[in-house]
Amino acid sequence: MSESNEEIRPREGLLRLDAHIRFELELTSQRMNCLPIAESLIYPPPF
Repeated sequence: MSESNEEIRPREGLLRLDAHIRFELELTSQRMNCLPIAESLIYPPPF
């Protein structure tokens, strides 16, 4: 079964949007992982 271009184009747009959202979420996750490390260097625990 072949799909027409009118049916494929909206799906491609949604896939691009999904990929962009995933990319942004991964960036946010990376920043959240680095934040505690950076804070531990700025505010060392008292000894």
